[in-house]
Amino acid sequence: WINLLRKDGVPVSATMLRLKGAELAERLGIDATQLRLSNGWLQSFKKRNGIRSHTLHGEGGAVEADEVRDARLELQELVAQFTPENVFNFDETALFYRLAPNRTLATTIRKGKKKEKQRLTLAFCCNATGSDKLDPIVIGTAKNPRCFKKGAAIKGKPILYKSSKNAWMTSVIFDEWLHLFNMRMAAANRKVLLLVDNASCHKILRNLTHVTVHFLPPNMTSAVQPLDAGIIRSFKARYRKYFVRWCLDALEAKITRKINVLEAVQFSIDAWAGVTPTTITNCWVK
Repeated sequence: WINLLRKDGVPVSATMLRLKGAELAERLGIDATQLRLSNGWLQSFKKRNGIRSHTLHGEGGAVEADEVRDARLELQELVAQFTPENVFNFDETALFYRLAPNRTLATTIRKGKKKEKQRLTLAFCCNATGSDKLDPIVIGTAKNPRCFKKGAAIKGKPILYKSSKNAWMTSVIFDEWLHLFNMRMAAANRKVLLLVDNASCHKILRNLTHVTVHFLPPNMTSAVQPLDAGIIRSFKARYRKYFVRWCLDALEAKITRKINVLEAVQFSIDAWAGVTPTTITNCWVK
């Protein structure tokens, strides 16, 4: 199977190998308790077959420890004025939703293919307990992607999709979201704290009655922002599993088309739903 994919120039990642192994085990009637697809199994498999990992060539800088400590202390004093369920963090991330793994398992070094550059911006918001995860905002370049049929919904929920020239967050999109967030908190009679970075698009254009916005220090969000402390990383790892599974199924079915925006949104919603409260609270503790 690996040789066939290599022949077609398809990079094989460790995740793909595990998924294929699980699929073959199921076909052969091997009980899951008899075959643990652990890191140890993977290393042994690679060693037996002469497979090595190769990188396919195709936010967070260093921050002074004293500055980070001071920023954390200031943030802790502010957060202490609210209960954990009423402290939220909002942040965006770029999602190259068609990007294949940049590492491949092979017996010889393989050339990397040109990287896919199709990008979406996803914006996430959750509270410190993980009990309140808002639906992510998806930002693309197309106003009406062809794959979005009229009234398209995923699992019965409207898609929170926005567009901008470069698929980036804009002050208009952020203002609309912040207004709705404030309305939601007002309806629940909640006074909350919202932590955001100081990006130029994060502008407060209206009066907020139930949301206190705190802008994190510049060049320090990767060190003090919870979503940057592992929550978004957990989301992307889950998204990549869905994407790799789709790619495997497409290869098996000899489907040549690429994943579309609607499918990427579906995987994003499922991946975000899979980020656990435990992961979220652990990242807030950091």
